[in-house]
Amino acid sequence: GYQQNWENNFIPPVFFAKTNTTLGGGGLYSTTEDLLKWHNALQNNTLLPDELMKIYFGHHFQFSDNDGYCYGNYYDSLKINEKKSLGIYSHGGSLPGNSSLIFRVPESNQCIILLTNGGMGHEQFLYTIATEIMNILYNEEFHMPKLSLVYPLIYTAFFADIDVMNKQYFFLKENAPDAYVFEPEQLNIITMVLMQYNMMEYVEGILKLNIDEYPEDYSVYSELGKFYAGNEDNELALEYLNKALVLSKDNMEIINMIKEIKESVKQKR
Repeated sequence: GYQQNWENNFIPPVFFAKTNTTLGGGGLYSTTEDLLKWHNALQNNTLLPDELMKIYFGHHFQFSDNDGYCYGNYYDSLKINEKKSLGIYSHGGSLPGNSSLIFRVPESNQCIILLTNGGMGHEQFLYTIATEIMNILYNEEFHMPKLSLVYPLIYTAFFADIDVMNKQYFFLKENAPDAYVFEPEQLNIITMVLMQYNMMEYVEGILKLNIDEYPEDYSVYSELGKFYAGNEDNELALEYLNKALVLSKDNMEIINMIKEIKESVKQKR
């Protein structure tokens, strides 16, 4: 596989990673043919007895609505049109140089398997491709999918640093504006992931970059206000939340946050 090196804009080959130290994630190699055998075994109930199949496909972590995480499967509902939705079991994965996705629709016995050697972190892009393939299969309108900025920028932040990540962002914006999704939520999601990994020193700069890029979008001010509120910098939190409130036209979530911060300040006095 190949992985972009953004410091010198060269894509060196990535050799096979050793898998004897990992299980599950990165624990084995496969092919489209073998993954189809896996789908067929699950589809025909030849892999596990019924009681274990129920456990395997049970929602052991519940997301919003009916979406959830099973054993090695995400479950979510894909809306095809106003009359039809499909239950999707899927999972992506990536290692340096490679990304993959298996996308299963048990009720219609459909399976989409996508493997790429074009770099790690493209699972969401592969999922978008899979959903557009479903639109084609059901004779619905489809669009050429765009790459999410989240994964390439996140991996650059993890394995390089924030300066290289910023360089990558502007490189993509200048050279591939039609290939990637450039929207405020992309950088907002990146900051949430960085906070989950306790990389707090990067967050403020990315949120300010988002404001520079999308000065008319209320969410970029709201996210920076939330960040300052989490750090108990109430003065800056109120400044940016009030800016978000003006642009959002009386968003109740922002109004409530402002009230909570003001009440907290009064109590401390």
